[in-house]
Amino acid sequence: GRKAFVREVDCDYYTDAITYTRVTAIDTFGGVAGTDRTGRPDDSPAPAAVGSHGEVHVGSRVVGFKKIKFYTNENVGSGELDLPEQQMHTTSYWLTIPAAIMGVLPYAPDDRRDGVVGLSFAMRQVAQLLLMCDRHDIGISIDAPDGMEGAASGDQRIFIYDNYPGGIGFSVPLFQMHGELLSRTMRLIADCECEN
Repeated sequence: GRKAFVREVDCDYYTDAITYTRVTAIDTFGGVAGTDRTGRPDDSPAPAAVGSHGEVHVGSRVVGFKKIKFYTNENVGSGELDLPEQQMHTTSYWLTIPAAIMGVLPYAPDDRRDGVVGLSFAMRQVAQLLLMCDRHDIGISIDAPDGMEGAASGDQRIFIYDNYPGGIGFSVPLFQMHGELLSRTMRLIADCECEN
């Protein structure tokens, strides 16, 4: 009957949604050649990562939730959800890492995939600072053209998209700061004191 019944409970955790997101590029407005390790344009003949921006279609579906304990951030459980998919057209910046680069990385396929995931999270953190925006204003997604099995060997695209229908203007400045985004992300990762 379109009613929700709630009751107050005293618990020591909060919930966080587990969301599956797929981004599809519809139209590319611009692209720039990759950069070298310093963030400057790379003029070498070797394949380079390419930054682009344009219009995208985002499909998101919440498939479950995690229970996260207050203060310790410990995962204390999970549950499944079956909610309808949410779709929107928006704008995005994306980084394409060619298959030739992925192929020469001296790591196992699973490690390559995990590395791209880690890179995407690091890029999002830096993008928030460069754009001076809230974490929820931008979303990230990794495009694996051949499914997750192909994620370690094919072209990889990391999308940082405006998390609002129609976009709110983050993709163009992020595209213009392509070199700075990559160099600052590299510095963030290099300065991390973690062993792995």
